[in-house]
Amino acid sequence: TLIWSATATTLFSLVLYFRGEQNTRLARNAFRVTAGLLAASLGLLLFLILTHRFEFVYVRNYSSTDLPLYYLIATLWGGQEGTLLLWIVYVSLLGLLLMKMAGRFERWSMATVSLFILSVLVILLKRSPFEATPTGPVEGAGLNPLLQDFWMTIHPPIMFLGFALSIFPFAIAVSGWVRREYRTWTPLAWVWLLAAWCTLGTALVMGGYWAYKVLGWGGYWAWDPVENSSLIPWIFATGGVHALIMLKKKNALARSAFLFSILPFIAVLYGSFLTRSGILGDFSVHSFLDLGINSLLVAVLSVFTVIGFGVLIWRSRHVRGTIAYSSMKTVDFLVSMGVLSLLVAGALVLIGMSTPLWTRLFGPASNVSLDYYFLATTPIALILLFGLSLFPFMRWIKASKPVLSPEASISFAVALFATGGAFIAGMTEVLYLVLIFLASFATASNFWLLVDHFIRKKKIAGAYLAHVGLAILIIGAAVSSAYETKTQVGLPLGQPVHKMGWTLTYQGKDTNAPGGKTPYHILVERPGSSTAYVCSPRQFQLPYDGGVMRKPAVKKFWNKDLYISPLDEVGGSGHQGVQATLARDQAQAVGGFNLTFLGFDIDDHGEGGEIEQVDCTIEVMGDMYVDTLVPAFKLTQQGVSGQPVQFADGRFTLGVDRIDATTGAVQVTLVDHDNPQAEVPVFWIELAEKPLINLFWLGTTLMVLGGVLSVWKRFKRWRDEAAIESAIPGPEQHYAQAAAVSEAPENDPVRSGQGVSSNR
Repeated sequence: TLIWSATATTLFSLVLYFRGEQNTRLARNAFRVTAGLLAASLGLLLFLILTHRFEFVYVRNYSSTDLPLYYLIATLWGGQEGTLLLWIVYVSLLGLLLMKMAGRFERWSMATVSLFILSVLVILLKRSPFEATPTGPVEGAGLNPLLQDFWMTIHPPIMFLGFALSIFPFAIAVSGWVRREYRTWTPLAWVWLLAAWCTLGTALVMGGYWAYKVLGWGGYWAWDPVENSSLIPWIFATGGVHALIMLKKKNALARSAFLFSILPFIAVLYGSFLTRSGILGDFSVHSFLDLGINSLLVAVLSVFTVIGFGVLIWRSRHVRGTIAYSSMKTVDFLVSMGVLSLLVAGALVLIGMSTPLWTRLFGPASNVSLDYYFLATTPIALILLFGLSLFPFMRWIKASKPVLSPEASISFAVALFATGGAFIAGMTEVLYLVLIFLASFATASNFWLLVDHFIRKKKIAGAYLAHVGLAILIIGAAVSSAYETKTQVGLPLGQPVHKMGWTLTYQGKDTNAPGGKTPYHILVERPGSSTAYVCSPRQFQLPYDGGVMRKPAVKKFWNKDLYISPLDEVGGSGHQGVQATLARDQAQAVGGFNLTFLGFDIDDHGEGGEIEQVDCTIEVMGDMYVDTLVPAFKLTQQGVSGQPVQFADGRFTLGVDRIDATTGAVQVTLVDHDNPQAEVPVFWIELAEKPLINLFWLGTTLMVLGGVLSVWKRFKRWRDEAAIESAIPGPEQHYAQAAAVSEAPENDPVRSGQGVSSNR
């Protein structure tokens, strides 16, 4: 009933806004009712979850009685229907704020917002979060263990807040151009676009840290299609922030400013379609299942794409502006090139993300490799860093300072020092060295601008802080990638193992841990120092698909992270024998023999459920024995099994327990049947050192903080400008002004906003 009622009031509000500004009061009241109904719907769904009403399908599918309160609350956005409802609740509540801020842009901007809410409500009428069954089970399926983490409680709500904010620059830009005001909408849209940029950036950082700390694969960004669906709107929003600056200050890039105001929201809709259609089910760990709403998702995407680009094409010929830059030696040129670079970057990432969609038209769906994203984005990163490095020079020249001012000289020296240090430390790839030089120069020079602004105005410039953060972020990403060292290590129970300058001792596992999330305790020591601690990486089996979830143990030091990710525990199940790890073509003494691993062959069978067999060739040499044996390692639908072989005398058996695809080594077990020994459990881990990874997280934090400061600054400036315009209150005056503008000639300055100094 709440969803149906909200649909009716939203439709009523949309029609009233569409009919004209004389209906503004009724339209506002209808929209307020919509916001209340949607908030009540979300509250009701939360109540059903907290009271374990499993007769409702959504509650049954995503919650259970054994979940703590914070995870129960998180199930509110654990499924498709819940996230869609949360999304439009955000939009409706923010719409109440837009009504107070929009002024003469209210009619068409609020009509656009109402249309989007109505579109999502139609989807929720088909896939309702309140769908019930006659009889409910006594227990629910529970929240996916992959999502049972602290970040689940805050990351999705912030991400969907960013998605919600993205529609408002779209709506304001459309409203401005429909009214034939091609510039005066800029300050209002700027506030909302900055807020969307800042929120999306915060969510991206949280998501990266979540992956880094929890998922165990060792990184913070995998170019997963669903990750990219959140990144692309942020890239476009970044370009939009700078394009709006050019439009407001120079009356230039008017079409680009409009384009970048609508692109983030269209990218959000497109990413939502890919995520929720099930198309990415085989390519992304984040993708939702197909719930039969693909046609509705395509319809929503199509409607708003047509609206945005339709208005752009319809009004574009009437746009008048100035030249963006008069010389390449200006800040305006750098900003213009940055905007263009961001457009290209977003488009290239979008093409890569969309590969599973268009490749299925010609055969089996496929995805691009990681190399595509590196090749596509690295040149753009270099261009942006080059622009950030030159930006302070242009500011200094404008302030009548010499190019070789003390600030510039010190910045250049810092860049040379950082690059030379990286080279001495072993970084020899030219690309990485160029990245380090440009990023270091951009960091130092923009830092000078930040300090100068603070000294002169006693305020922190959010834009300069964001520039510094971006440069530091790139340094951290480049160094941690270039210098990362990692290896796979087998840790026999109770036996110290020395690797990469660390001493690791596996102390055993806790099989009684709650939820089956088994911790494996490892004593980590640094020989010659006081560093010693016990870490506990975890792994457990997922009830959904039988897969294994691995949670790493990360120890932070000032200059690096020590990253220990669990792989597997083998042995310790009553078998007999002596275990050893054989590197390729290196003889090793094992149980009185010298064993040399010569290589392996992979055979495809396809019969009897066997998927693959790996034959390992091992040379065995003893005092009176020389032979070449080929034990097998089989992967079947039932699991992994070794196929040991006996020596010629029948006394010894040699089997392969594990193959390390990264290093090419094999773990073997040699059994002496006349003198058996109990097998010792071996816990396999991936050990990695990530130098200066903290710079990456510092850079992301500074960049987001700079965005927050910019949002507050722009909001205060808009508020001051709005106070000046208080002489034009109420919808009636706005309607009268709109009528006057509509009767003006096409080339009248009122239509472009150039002749109305009081307009914001």
